Amino acid sequence: IRLAGLWRIEAIIQLISNNIRSERAVLCIGITGKIMWLMVFLHFMACFWVGLGRQEGGWVSVHRPGASDVEQYSVAFHWALA
Repeated sequence: IRLAGLWRIEAIIQLISNNIRSERAVLCIGITGKIMWLMVFLHFMACFWVGLGRQEGGWVSVHRPGASDVEQYSVAFHWALA
């Protein structure tokens, strides 16, 4: 699993934040890191919803028959965000 890469990203953000003297830059880097974690969480939620939707009688077969994988993921990501 690639989750180990996420911890390296956090370490890189921390290293950059420790070496920057600008308070504004540190704040922007911190916000960017939080947004990245949110995107990772939303990705996992979207994958979960697509998995559920592909079950027999799920939302994909009922509301989006014939939809591409990208369209299914986009709809699931939208609802994970909502």
